[in-house]
Amino acid sequence: MATRKKIGLALGSGAFRDFAHIGVLKVLEKHKIKIDYLTGSSIGAWAAAHYAIFHDAAKLERDMAGNTGKNLVRLLDFS
Repeated sequence: MATRKKIGLALGSGAFRDFAHIGVLKVLEKHKIKIDYLTGSSIGAWAAAHYAIFHDAAKLERDMAGNTGKNLVRLLDFS
């Protein structure tokens, strides 16, 4: 029996690019493609961490769409 190849996903920087990340994650979820490794740079790191915790592209979209650049800083509060 063949083993499944592992899939890694790297998400780039740039706030507007994050909405493209959401689209990619939605398609992967729709086709039930499991992501084994996630990483990112800048906003991509935040999106990767959010997805790693919640495994829900729709929640990521809601959380991103409901936040302006001013409110985005609150999402990074680690306290």
